[in-house]
Amino acid sequence: MRTKFLIILVLLVQSQVSLAQERGVPIQMRNGQTLFSYEGSYALLIGNSDYSVGWEDLNGVKTDLPEIRRVLEGQGFIVIEKQNLTGEGIRTALSDFQLAYEKKASRMLVWFAGHGHSLKLSYGDADNYMGYIVGTDAPNPSQNEALFKIRSVPMDQVDTFLRQTDKPRHILFVFDSCFSGSIFDVRAGDGEPPLIQDATSGVVRQIITSGSRDQTVLDRSIFRKYFVLGLQDGKADLNEDGYVTGTELGMYLKTEVTNESERKQTPQYGTVQNADLSRGDFVFKLKTTVATLPLPPPASKEDGIAAIEARATAEASAENRRQWQDYQSRMTRAYARMESVDAGSGKATTKVDGWGIFLRDYASDNPYSNEDETLRGNALGRRDYWATYKSSPVMTNITLPGVIKAGELETYSVTWQGDGVEVLWEMGDGSTGKGSGITHRYARSGRYTIMITLRNVGGVVTERRVVDVVTAGVPNTFTNSIGMKFVKIAAGSFMMGSPESDKDAGSDEKPQHRVTITKDFYVGQYEVTQAEWEAVMGSNPSRFKGANRPVESVSWEEAQAFIQKLNQKEGTSSYRLLTEAEWEYAARAGSTTRYSWGNEIGVNKANCDGCGSRWDNKETAPVGSFAANAWGLYDMHGNVWEWVQDWYQSDYYGKSPSSDPSNLTQNSNTYRVLRGGSWYDGPQNLRAAFRIIYHPAYRYDDVGFRLAKTL
Repeated sequence: MRTKFLIILVLLVQSQVSLAQERGVPIQMRNGQTLFSYEGSYALLIGNSDYSVGWEDLNGVKTDLPEIRRVLEGQGFIVIEKQNLTGEGIRTALSDFQLAYEKKASRMLVWFAGHGHSLKLSYGDADNYMGYIVGTDAPNPSQNEALFKIRSVPMDQVDTFLRQTDKPRHILFVFDSCFSGSIFDVRAGDGEPPLIQDATSGVVRQIITSGSRDQTVLDRSIFRKYFVLGLQDGKADLNEDGYVTGTELGMYLKTEVTNESERKQTPQYGTVQNADLSRGDFVFKLKTTVATLPLPPPASKEDGIAAIEARATAEASAENRRQWQDYQSRMTRAYARMESVDAGSGKATTKVDGWGIFLRDYASDNPYSNEDETLRGNALGRRDYWATYKSSPVMTNITLPGVIKAGELETYSVTWQGDGVEVLWEMGDGSTGKGSGITHRYARSGRYTIMITLRNVGGVVTERRVVDVVTAGVPNTFTNSIGMKFVKIAAGSFMMGSPESDKDAGSDEKPQHRVTITKDFYVGQYEVTQAEWEAVMGSNPSRFKGANRPVESVSWEEAQAFIQKLNQKEGTSSYRLLTEAEWEYAARAGSTTRYSWGNEIGVNKANCDGCGSRWDNKETAPVGSFAANAWGLYDMHGNVWEWVQDWYQSDYYGKSPSSDPSNLTQNSNTYRVLRGGSWYDGPQNLRAAFRIIYHPAYRYDDVGFRLAKTL
């Protein structure tokens, strides 16, 4: 299920629009009495839009966050913004925010936007669930529930944070999410909005949700729309007293969102079930002046006219400032849109024209801010950059010999598009060359990485190709007695794991480090098929039947039983699972990109949820349905997860040896590692460095295996 999770945690004591936070905002009555004054307003905004493991990215979060920031700054908050936090990052951000501002704030606000999820608890009744805030590094619980819990923030931790942050008088949680589990024990709200003197008099911890427990909320949030309208335009001020209380806001949202969604989304509101925390109602102040205070009668006709003129002048000044604020908001949004165009793959001329239009439309100087000058300066720089931009070369084809034999002179060539291009070759054995075509002789057999670099004034493009240099009489492929085909993988070195720059990488994929495989080995050209399994085991556990489909629904332990019987049948002990390092080495096939073919998933290159094949998110595909990698191996990305030999250890990358690493000792480890992704997973899970873990006794219809054979 696609879920969007948006939490506004408003630790609230209220602010006056456009006034300095340190002054506070008095709540006044007609008799002139000040009931309560808010002093210091701070907001923490957390937006999780880019997820790495089993969750869809949430583009709506990226557009919602600036809107909420604008509205809250208009309410007088000092805003601290953080994006794309892991589960641990969310916990740290909340803790740091509490420590930094609780003692000097009358009002605190925390906003979380991202995925939310709930899991049924083993204890309690049938409706007992625990809700979770999902960190960017958390896997989907359907894939790995244990790791999901570690990398997510349970709602009882948020409850603890709420109760421990005790200085603010008023606190409001707002959830805009697909969230089917329980949040807190909440006493449902109903009835008329309270009088302002009643709202301000007591402590309160309030909650508003965008829907009921079993409702799905779209990424495009109509709840956010009405939240903004309720505060910005004052539409949630139901009793028209110049203030919006939490109760009013809840009532307004429930009515408007329910109607627009045709009852598909029904907001809920109420207070925490605690007598000491449900005595008041938080307050948003809508007006910069105290509308409830009556004006004193003029001492004379002349004095009355002067007062009217003074008020008219003040109102005109306020309206002028408001118009410039609107101008600045429009300018900021237009700049953000042009930044997206600038970062895209469009033509340089299009970007020049776009920045030119921006500079034309927003040439006026804002007398109340310097932000417009900064944006115009940045826009001018980007326009000038694209006006003088020279495109980098584009490599169109690389031609290599079909079979490269040690000691023989071979020809290598490249073609490209672009002007003034210099071509550089590095052959992997220390030799170099220049030009569109070169000849070269390898002295020894082995695996070499050829690097071709194109360079001009516009930029540099580099491509790598891995080649096998063979010696006559040395087989590079092997077929056993039941028809299983194997490809010889030569020893070599590679960079294992993900770089820090990869936004989708989990912490257990780091640090990226060089690993050397010291011995040649055979790898199954395909995932083990159902026909091969039946030939050895005499049965077929697979859900998606087909002789040439990969066998699935087999545990790690059952894969070991298959290996044992195959070794007996072949009269050897050399068949085994790959180590985790061997698997990634073979999957990368000399590449350094996210996938063996590049950094983008492309179309119809694998079987996954979103890979563009006819099997996507439906079933397994016959093995070999997609192109092999550079080393002749099929389905290293997608189709079914592949068991490897290693036990899982989250920090193994930082401790493992640089040569032939293999975590084969159980110690306190419970789970085995799987690699490659499956028909059920999104593209981010198909990355060569991605790791997932299961208990070795688990069986799933998207889990199979591939064999290695020791030479």
